[in-house]
Amino acid sequence: MQRDIFLSLKHTESADGQDHHSRPPQSLLRAALLRWAAEVVRRALVIHKAKQAREALLSKGSIGCDISKRIDHASQELDQEGRDVADEVGCVPTNSDA
Repeated sequence: MQRDIFLSLKHTESADGQDHHSRPPQSLLRAALLRWAAEVVRRALVIHKAKQAREALLSKGSIGCDISKRIDHASQELDQEGRDVADEVGCVPTNSDA
């Protein structure tokens, strides 16, 4: 959800790039990016805990490979989202750039 908010704000700029009044303030864009990054970190912690639990449950035979694959898939998606956040950080101007 935070990703969607950030991207909506980022793409609020006018199509021709001429209307500066329609752009959100850079501080708002940076805040949205920070919230997105924080969400990614929170989800990464949840995935990390799930991986630890998965190892114990797999060794006991309490869960099947399908759940293990879902956790791995979620982890890969989250890794990509983390890279997306990092890429966006380089695109958002800082106070000294504005």
